[in-house]
Order: sequence, then structure tokens, then C-alpha cells
Amino acid sequence: MTQAANVWQWPLQGKEGAVKVIEDRRHFEVGLDATYFKDEDITVKVIDNQMEIMLEHEQRTSRFGVVKRTINRCYRLPEGVDPRTVRHHLYNNVLYIRGDKRWY
Repeated sequence: MTQAANVWQWPLQGKEGAVKVIEDRRHFEVGLDATYFKDEDITVKVIDNQMEIMLEHEQRTSRFGVVKRTINRCYRLPEGVDPRTVRHHLYNNVLYIRGDKRWY
């Protein structure tokens, strides 16, 4: 598998804030830091070749005060990805998104 030149900016992704999208001729995948969010806080929508990722949790009280977090980002799917195949899952605070490429 090769790394594509495609890089997404992601606010929770450490100091540099950049995430490399991994793709080959069959699929793409990306892992985004989703610390602070649960599966029910996450929505991923795909329309044509655009993907919208929304993470939002309700207002919570912590020892630091009241916290509400919201992330909303849109990205263009890598070339050739079939939008109907895009799936996501949360594992160990990482939101994994994957999609298969069309076969010609």
C-alpha cells in the first residue's frame, strides 16, 4: 500500500494537525483522532464525491467547567472511490473511514 499525497487537516491530530490519507488502487482509508467522542456522537455523510464528518457531544460538566465540543469538516473523496462503499467505525479513540474504489 502506498501513501497518497492527499493530506487532510484535522483539529485533534496533534501538533501538526495533518493526517495522511492512505490509498492504493483498490481502496482508501484514514484514521482521525476522535478523543472525547463516542460512537453516537459521530456522523459521516457522503454525497457524490464529498464527505462530511460531524463530531459533537452534548454539553458536559468537568472539573474544569462546562465543555461542549463540535467538529465539522468536509473532504473530497480520493479519485475513483465509490461513495456507496464508504464506511466508518470508532476504535480506541480513532475514527477509521474506508472506501473501495470502483473497478473499471
